[in-house]
Amino acid sequence: DFLPELPPADVPLPEPYYFLGDSQRSVIERRPLPALAPYAAHLPGWVPHKRIAEALGFGTAGIDAAVERFGPGYVWASEFENVHSTWDVVEPPFVFRGVAFRGSEQLFQMQKQPEDTWTEDYVRRFAASTPGGAYALGRECRLRADWDTARVEAMRVALRHKFCGAAATIQNARPPTMSRAALRALLVATAGRPLVSVKHDAFWGAGAGRPSRGANKLPLLLEELREELR
Repeated sequence: DFLPELPPADVPLPEPYYFLGDSQRSVIERRPLPALAPYAAHLPGWVPHKRIAEALGFGTAGIDAAVERFGPGYVWASEFENVHSTWDVVEPPFVFRGVAFRGSEQLFQMQKQPEDTWTEDYVRRFAASTPGGAYALGRECRLRADWDTARVEAMRVALRHKFCGAAATIQNARPPTMSRAALRALLVATAGRPLVSVKHDAFWGAGAGRPSRGANKLPLLLEELREELR
């Protein structure tokens, strides 16, 4: 049931698949995750989403709900998320307005505050932070009045820089686990298939585990970008 690459879009998948890159081999060995050990030697590639959820002890109710809503052929990858807590993902840094950013979450969170208040120090604090640190900084921002609508464009900007931005070099930083070109290729390889983030997020994810469905907005923005890249 392991797929080195996805088949053409007109070939249906029997169940949802999740991409695991080279860097996840060490995660599988370190945690350890014996149920995923048979896949480790073959990475990178696509693994049934349920196998991964079961190995991590997450349960599969959210996946079942996503299949009911989107069909069994959806796919996803940790590389498509902006915050990485389970798997080892280091995004390639990029330049935004002359400043080197470590990742997309940092740029997204920075945009919470009105643009006319972005001092050089403000931008650099976000640029140098971790994804978790950027989230904490974002909670301290003077939130722009139109954030409920502006956040979609803010995420669109962050994703475009993540996948298509100008390369940056950050001293003493870990090298990215996937190049920007490889990220784009991974996204384009999913063409014709639904992207679904099974997260307990009512807006960016599919809202798995919530009484109401999530908007699945992050995957929808990635599908939009995917069409532009094809």
